[in-house]
Amino acid sequence: MDKELEKKVLEILGNDNPYVYLGAGFSFGAKNADGKQIVLGNELKTILLDEIKLIDEDTYIEELNNPLPSVCGALKDLDQEKYTKILTDTFSGYIPEAYHKYLADYKWNSIFTVNIDDLVEKVYQEKRYPLDVFVDSKNEQKVISSHQKLIKLHGDINTPDLGYIFSDSEYDKLLTVREKDYRIHKLILALNENAIFILGSEFNEPEIRFFDELLKNECTKFETIFINPRPSSRLRRMIDRHKNYSLIEETTENFLNFLHSNKMNIDGNYHNFKQLIKRMKFFTIEQIKKYGNQIDVIQVGSRNMYNYELLKAVGKTNKKVLLKRGLSATYEEWLYAKEYIEKEGNCEVILCERGIRSFDKETRNDIFKKVKGLLLHKIG
Repeated sequence: MDKELEKKVLEILGNDNPYVYLGAGFSFGAKNADGKQIVLGNELKTILLDEIKLIDEDTYIEELNNPLPSVCGALKDLDQEKYTKILTDTFSGYIPEAYHKYLADYKWNSIFTVNIDDLVEKVYQEKRYPLDVFVDSKNEQKVISSHQKLIKLHGDINTPDLGYIFSDSEYDKLLTVREKDYRIHKLILALNENAIFILGSEFNEPEIRFFDELLKNECTKFETIFINPRPSSRLRRMIDRHKNYSLIEETTENFLNFLHSNKMNIDGNYHNFKQLIKRMKFFTIEQIKKYGNQIDVIQVGSRNMYNYELLKAVGKTNKKVLLKRGLSATYEEWLYAKEYIEKEGNCEVILCERGIRSFDKETRNDIFKKVKGLLLHKIG
């Protein structure tokens, strides 16, 4: 990757709260339990044509030479129920590779995806990070949380009754109802609110038209970075037309590996960050906002056990929390502090017994062994 682009990527991740948009290339490489790779593009087209046997041989050959969105539109019109079932079965049961999991190294503003599989959900489930998933175009969810948000633009295999978006006509319909579609409304806001990484998208004809139309009257002033190993000439022209667009010619795997390898280097003030990591101790809400998404464990020291605003802020992160018992806190007060964190959505709390003061000046604090039994009885 070009050094200037590397610097730009790290600055955006370190200073902004960017969005990420996942195309089909993100899912590339995932395998099911039998070791079969997830299907994309032409292979999906062949599966659909072979399974929906309602066309003659000449039409079959003709459709085989047509783009996937065109084929999807024709086959959906022939047998919508079977078409939906084939797509659901085809994209079910895949397991994330190691590099897919690096997506969760960062707390993105929101994750948008055109993939109907559930790889992202499995990544966050495996890491035990909370994830709010939005699929319905008429989203009525009013709950405001700090959980990572996943917005599925083209549907979800877990809710096939809501339908999938693969055909030209479905893309065009999205554009006509964009102000009423919660997902597209959020995407428009994202394009005009902060930097966004477009990762693993081939940007076929309808998708390019879709983005062009979204930005026709509202050209974004924020960085939009496309990660694509083999960009088409159409995509290059689109990038050239916008001064805030950049292109990184890398695969999704290479890009996510790059982000993972730079996870600890993401903040501009690296030496202060390194010192903070060494302690893993947070004293202020500002520290949590600045560094909380870039480390593995947040330590709340014994003196901050009663700092309820700090506990709430820690509870809004998706990181494990090491909560030390207060200087003179009872075990019940300790558990109440734990509840403050959990009420904000973070249940990854590690209780750390700091010991009790004794008359022995050499040992500082003695471990109160009965606490273990009390805690096991109380919380199991």
